[in-house]
Amino acid sequence: MKLIPLNHGLFAKVDDNQFERIAKLGKWIFQQGYAAKSLPEGRFLRMHHLVLAPKDGFLIDHIDGDGFNNQRKNLRYVTRSEHSINTRKRRDNTSGVKGVSWAASSRTWYAQIKRHPIYWHKNFFKFEDAVAQRREWEQQLHGEFRCKNQERPPTFCRTLAQLKKRLRRTAG
Repeated sequence: MKLIPLNHGLFAKVDDNQFERIAKLGKWIFQQGYAAKSLPEGRFLRMHHLVLAPKDGFLIDHIDGDGFNNQRKNLRYVTRSEHSINTRKRRDNTSGVKGVSWAASSRTWYAQIKRHPIYWHKNFFKFEDAVAQRREWEQQLHGEFRCKNQERPPTFCRTLAQLKKRLRRTAG
């Protein structure tokens, strides 16, 4: 594995056997989460398209979700539906886990997932139970295409008891 410099002090990873071919094309930049080369008429060539040639009806997916990791073993062909499964949690996610949120009206944790056209959802009193259910659904429904995002503790209360305690403090 070798690194190709991008702007903003970033680097893209490529396989050793791809390095010379890609590096000789000149300057690469960070563009919307990917390593790209600026082309005439405001277009961009994404580095992963040089490593794995585009194929009609398919998108190229970065298995680990890192748009700078352009090693061949990290790229695969996927359908648009499969590509949408391997997405990170939303920026406004406060639980820290994709598909798990706090349902204030029922004061429970809410696990949810969708696999067209069916939508699964369930409420839990414990955060850990909601996360476990979401992970089980991801494995069953999305298999190898599921996003393997890093878990982190939620930015607010993890249990109903902690939430009640927090509500009492803010109300008084």
